[in-house]
Amino acid sequence: MKTKILILFFFALLVMGCSNDSDSDNQNVAPANSIKKISEKVYYNSEILSDTEATFHYANNQLSYILDGTDKGEFIYSGDKITEYKYYKNNVLHKKYAFTYDSNNQVISIISDDLESRSIYQYTNGNVSKIREQEFNGTTWEDFSTNDYIFNSSNNLVQEIESIYGWGNYTAKFSYEYDNKNNPFKSMNKYLKYIFGFESVIIYANNNYIKRYNYPSVTSTEATLDINSVIVYNSNDYPISIKKYWVNNGQNGSLLSEMTIEYN
Repeated sequence: MKTKILILFFFALLVMGCSNDSDSDNQNVAPANSIKKISEKVYYNSEILSDTEATFHYANNQLSYILDGTDKGEFIYSGDKITEYKYYKNNVLHKKYAFTYDSNNQVISIISDDLESRSIYQYTNGNVSKIREQEFNGTTWEDFSTNDYIFNSSNNLVQEIESIYGWGNYTAKFSYEYDNKNNPFKSMNKYLKYIFGFESVIIYANNNYIKRYNYPSVTSTEATLDINSVIVYNSNDYPISIKKYWVNNGQNGSLLSEMTIEYN
């Protein structure tokens, strides 16, 4: 999923929480095993491509906001459903995104208020089966990337076909293997998972992917191991450290990403 993550990285990581000014005693209560802080570095040719340090803040048992340096975002909720996301840069509102749902309470679109970009979601058996990232060209919406997903009975993403348009029409097929431990985002409000994006973890999955295989074409059935994981868990079987390595000749090579996670 690395290409999609890199494209959406800054949008996806600056996810925030609901605006709730309650003065109740439990205002700052966070759910058990919820994320307190994530630090992630992503590398390209052994140099740091991105460096994120996001702190998660809660109110009334819900995620309230996330800070990443001087960037902040805010979610507006209706019950547990997100209706609007506000993104601030240097304390100034930069952009807003509106959420649309279908009759099954599934997110079907997220669109920016300036109508420059939107995400379209399709589902199979309750799991996301396709995501289309689109840009508005002044007349119509055009895809700049699509991701097609297949999930197994454990609700883990096991196959992905990723296509990028306008940049050489890149298309790739991947498959994934998992551990039997808890995904860091397992207990998170499901609607927040449509916004987050990290290199080190697949947020839609219940568990943590430990190996990724790359196929030479979308019709191929033979694949090569290209990413391997080294994961350290806490006593509740949640990851506290995740490192992803490119695989060369069956051995771990250069570091792709490293993430540390703190929990409430």
